[in-house]
Amino acid sequence: NGNKLKNDTTEQVFLSHIKENHPQIITLALNENRENTNVVLGQHTRILFEIKPFEDTIFEVSYPLSVSSFFQVNLLQTETLYRTAFSLLPTKKMAYVVDLFCGV
Repeated sequence: NGNKLKNDTTEQVFLSHIKENHPQIITLALNENRENTNVVLGQHTRILFEIKPFEDTIFEVSYPLSVSSFFQVNLLQTETLYRTAFSLLPTKKMAYVVDLFCGV
């Protein structure tokens, strides 16, 4: 509800706990949305800490992600889908495959 981390001391204790006990977390963001709608994210997102920028890799191509990025979490399936699409191309010369799915 947005009220639990209002106190700076409480927030710092929480962040210290996360950093010390969960080193696999490289970025933590807080998004505030108090609206009663079907929209998940609110207009304001605050980065609480960022150890390193978050990036993802499909095949050998790495790209940066932001808090609001839409990305495929099942990379194995993504690569399988792309390989299938590439295999269906009539020729491999100057061929492009564009993933235009934007999510639902």
